[in-house]
Amino acid sequence: MKNLPLSSFIITALLALGSAGLTAHAAENVSAPSDSTNASASASKSKTPLLNFDFPGGTIAQLVALMNSTDNGTINIIGEKNDLETPLPSFSFHNAELRALTDAVGTLLMQQDIYLTQTGTNTFTLHKRRASAPSAKTPPSPVSQAYQLAPYLVSLTPEVITDALREAWAFDPTHDPKLIRFKYHPATKLLFVYGPPEAIAMANQVIPQLSPTATVQQTPSRTPNESGARLESIADEVSRRREERQKNGASQSMPEKR
Repeated sequence: MKNLPLSSFIITALLALGSAGLTAHAAENVSAPSDSTNASASASKSKTPLLNFDFPGGTIAQLVALMNSTDNGTINIIGEKNDLETPLPSFSFHNAELRALTDAVGTLLMQQDIYLTQTGTNTFTLHKRRASAPSAKTPPSPVSQAYQLAPYLVSLTPEVITDALREAWAFDPTHDPKLIRFKYHPATKLLFVYGPPEAIAMANQVIPQLSPTATVQQTPSRTPNESGARLESIADEVSRRREERQKNGASQSMPEKR
């Protein structure tokens, strides 16, 4: 076996020492992040405060003021003044996180149609559920109906009949006068009514009441004495006629004399 020169031996030893140093340094770098991560997680966990307080009952604004006046950490709840005056019952909170508190308060508020929404780490907003707009009712489709007016034209005119129908329709203040229309055909004496089904139902009730033989007569008003005297005269006339019938019947029943 040949002996290596001294210079070659020294170079080999230096390379071996350098390789060992690099291996040790790499091992330190691998273990360092693990310790740092654990320390960071522990610190983060220790920064999460646990709530310990007793709330005697009151508004949401009073709850926020109570929490911010203690060492439990701050909380911000944003909302309209009326919503912040929403009452809450009394309760106690011990060794609980902020999230548990807001979930419990949110459940209580939902019973009053108020909702608590988280918008930041310790910031929340109050809002009411907006009432859905009422759906507009689709008006019924208009229909038409024909009426024969010949029997009614003895004493009335088509204009009088349509005016009566308009007045009957306008009697209900919710009816739109523009929704009912009329068309009269002189040759056939037909009246066409066009409008909502409710208008046709109204016309079906009104037109039959227009008696074709009805006429307006002006009768003079009578005083009570005049009315009484007239009734007495009628009664006397009835009695007189009854007596005449009785006499005639008696004369017919008598036998003839011989």
